[in-house]
Parts: sequence; C-alpha cells; structure tokens
Amino acid sequence: MHENREGRKAPPSQYTFKIESFSWLSKASVEKCASEEFEAGGYKWSLSIFPTGNTKGGGQGHVSIYLVLMDTSSLPVDWEVNAIVNFSVYNFLDDEYVITQEKYESESFVGGDYGWKLLLYPNGVVEGKGNNISLFLVLEVSTLPPDTKLVVDCTLRAIDQIRGQHAQRKCEVMFTLD
Repeated sequence: MHENREGRKAPPSQYTFKIESFSWLSKASVEKCASEEFEAGGYKWSLSIFPTGNTKGGGQGHVSIYLVLMDTSSLPVDWEVNAIVNFSVYNFLDDEYVITQEKYESESFVGGDYGWKLLLYPNGVVEGKGNNISLFLVLEVSTLPPDTKLVVDCTLRAIDQIRGQHAQRKCEVMFTLD
C-alpha cells in the first residue's frame, strides 16, 4: 500500500489568543481588539478581531479575524510571505471548536491612488465551488471618484507550496460606479 504524504520544510507554529469575555466585547461595542505580537515562521504577527464584524470589509454580523504581518518596512520591494493559515474559534457555549475557511479577506492596501483588497475562497465560489479556489481583486468603491472609469490590468497568482502547481491569471477589468 502506498501512503500519500505531503511535507514542508518549515515547522508548524501555533498561537492561542484567549478572550475572557467575548460577549462583553460585543455588548461594550468594542469595534476591534488585537493580540500581542507573536512570532511564527520567522516573522512577527498579530491577530485583529472584530467581534461584530469588520463593517468596512462587509463582514457585519459575523466575527472577523485577520492575521496581520507587523513590520513590513524592513522587507524588500515586491516582498511576499507564503503562509498556510487556519483559524479556529472555541465556542464555550456549545463546547466545540468552529473552523471556518469560507472566505479570507486581506487588509486594505493602496495601489494607484485607489483602495483594494483581495478575497480568497479556498473552496471556490460559483462555477469553481468545490473543486477550485477563487481569488478576487476588489476595489473599495469609496476611493473611486464619481464619473470615473478605471481599467485595471493585473495578474493574480496563487502559489501551490505543496505540489508546485502554481496558478496565474491575467485580468483586465473595468471598474465604474454606474
């Protein structure tokens, strides 16, 4: 019998961020809380948690969790960090861990005077649901002036660290408020 195993060079890291009274955060209208800085994979990170969702990112009504790379100023131009990330949340009321991987959303970033973010659906959406990942470049429409048509020529890449089957797609998309 042949065993199918996958490996990686970097050792796994784990970080636990315990919130003593999560319900209090929601009741006290705490918009965002952040963990202490921690190290994983040779980088400094923190967790940002929005107890009632990141309203700027369309996550209202849900808990939003972000992994934040702390000091990017020392990284070279065109830097990238490849990480395999899994979030789990322990629900004390139901005595179970909730693991969600429906959608990952990047922190906002600026490119060409406009605000952007990336959306990643590990299990795909629409025609790719169940057998593909889906990756989207999303314009923060509040950064687009009225009566503006913005044509974006970009390349979206997904790095397969296990099998080396990298994916790349060039896109040309028009954004408008109409």
